[in-house]
Amino acid sequence: MARQKRYTGFFNPNEKFGGNNGFYSRCLADHALASSLGISEEFARRQLYLYEKFPEPTHSRLVGHEVEVYAVKEPGWFKRGKAVIPQGSLENVLKLDLGQEIRKICEKELTPSESVLEEDVVHELGDGTVIRGNRIRTNPYPGKAGRREIPNPYLVLTYDSSLFRKLGAFCYGLDLKRNNITPLTPVECHVKKYVLINQEKIHEEREVARAAFSVRSDGKTPVKFLHFIFSKK
Repeated sequence: MARQKRYTGFFNPNEKFGGNNGFYSRCLADHALASSLGISEEFARRQLYLYEKFPEPTHSRLVGHEVEVYAVKEPGWFKRGKAVIPQGSLENVLKLDLGQEIRKICEKELTPSESVLEEDVVHELGDGTVIRGNRIRTNPYPGKAGRREIPNPYLVLTYDSSLFRKLGAFCYGLDLKRNNITPLTPVECHVKKYVLINQEKIHEEREVARAAFSVRSDGKTPVKFLHFIFSKK
């Protein structure tokens, strides 16, 4: 069970298959070749399956994560190794599908959010006229920025649009925020990873991240958040 994990996702509307059907067929026929290249039989069969299912040279690929964060209400505390973890009723405090978020941004279904920096600003144009209004910051979005952190009370989230102008691709990095977790505010996080090709789901996996806490000398009273314990769901 992992104790720390970072997730990455991306959307590429114009991904190109390499046309490596023959190569993976050879790997299946020649186990020594596949072994020397570190390619498993399962991986080779998977690649051939995708080439057959999606024969077009260009397609869209979305690797996304759906994240649900729950507050653990009135928890009981259970030993897990030298730590304790909370168990209790769960109250959903966040649900976010990051894959669909970045897809919508790239396909311009979402517009950039704005924040007001100054109100009632007057800008003289030098020809006897002025522009009067609010000075607004338009948050960066694909085509205007490279990497930027997205404020979120439960997640450490970074958007990366450095490949957007060239490839139309958009990426993100995701981690679960740790600094706000205490014995009084324990959380449990559910993460679903999925892969879509041409909007058709080809892979999905789920896991749960449970907060682990150090304990007092009595061996049961939680003191300080240590790390997340990840397990498959």
